[in-house]
This record gives sequence, structure tokens and C-alpha cells, in this order.
Amino acid sequence: MTLVCNSSVTAPVNWWFRDHTDTDETEIAVNGEVVNEHAFRITLIRYNLVIHNVWINDTGVYTCVEDTGFGQQHKILLTVSGF
Repeated sequence: MTLVCNSSVTAPVNWWFRDHTDTDETEIAVNGEVVNEHAFRITLIRYNLVIHNVWINDTGVYTCVEDTGFGQQHKILLTVSGF
């Protein structure tokens, strides 16, 4: 699953966060490096977040934040369903 950070500016995406439905926001990537405990399943490709082997627990709101000087944010809702 690739979560694309749609941006109208050329500034790099410096952070990815995930807002869990039952817990606080978690940093996933900072300055182009994955810092999440599931780093073996998550990679960055050109500032887009790639989740390998998606699990039901990956459901949540993902936010990419660009360093534009104005703190521009883009939110993506990922809902995973299955048996």
C-alpha cells in the first residue's frame, strides 16, 4: 500500500504521523527516516509512505507534514478491512 503525499509545493515531506483510533499520534518517519516500531514493513519512496504486508492494525489517519515554513499538512485516511 502506498500513501501518496499530494503536494503543490516542492518542499520535502519531513514527517509522517499516524493517528490511531484508540491511542495518541505516532511518529512514523522523521527527516526521511522511518522511526516506527514496524520499520521492517514501512519504507519511504520519494516522500510517499509504503506499507508492506498491510495489517488490519494499520487502519488510521496518516498525516504527512511538509517543511514549507507554514507547516502544511496533508491527511490520508487508510481503512483496512478483511476477514
